[in-house]
Amino acid sequence: MTIFVGAVDLCVALKSVPGTEYVPRALNMGGGGVAPTTFGAADGRVGGEKPSGWVTAVDANTGAVRWKYHSDTPVIGGVTPTAGGIVLTGDNAGNFLVFDSDSGKVLLQRPTGGALAGGVVTYARAGKQYVAFTSGNVSPTAFGAVGRPSIVVMALPATAATTVATAADPTRGKQVYTQACAGCHGPEGDRIAGKDLKSIKTRMNAQKIAAFILNPVLPMPRIFPEPRIAEDERDLHDVVAYVASWP
Repeated sequence: MTIFVGAVDLCVALKSVPGTEYVPRALNMGGGGVAPTTFGAADGRVGGEKPSGWVTAVDANTGAVRWKYHSDTPVIGGVTPTAGGIVLTGDNAGNFLVFDSDSGKVLLQRPTGGALAGGVVTYARAGKQYVAFTSGNVSPTAFGAVGRPSIVVMALPATAATTVATAADPTRGKQVYTQACAGCHGPEGDRIAGKDLKSIKTRMNAQKIAAFILNPVLPMPRIFPEPRIAEDERDLHDVVAYVASWP
């Protein structure tokens, strides 16, 4: 297993100064050592020292460094590895960065107009993969705030087709039920008095169960809002098959 870490590379000498007062939105260290006139300079210089950044891949078992990437500016945003073998992050210069997780090769460097200092998330919807993050950091700890705070969403081209199983899968339906239904109905479907799901198939066939899930009666929430996509249809049929499989 590999751990991916972003970092700030900055050397500053600090000393304790009794009676130091807190100053809102300043770099409060409880003392001296950082020249306040240079903090927040356009190039991010702090006390005469210009910070840079690193992304480091570390072997979680041995602590050995597998690869390192050096950025001219701090890397203080989230670092997000994916099962697909890429690592997503960004730097304080506003570059969105994508690395090969094994080699550290930069696969994409895209300017966003603002420092990346928050998390990076990736998700799929309707067969298309998305990446979302914030650009523009006005925090006083940003070593030179860059950009206007914005949310950036990028996407890969949609896949040629979304494959949906023609036969319902009760095993997968159990996963959907656990995530979406068990919180209210309980793992065995018998938590709500008078609405025992174990006996529902004696009252409804599969088509009626599906119709009720799509258009529930309050207080049951609508878990498949319109417009539905292919994954929603598959989840619906699988969870109905799981509930109908109960003895």
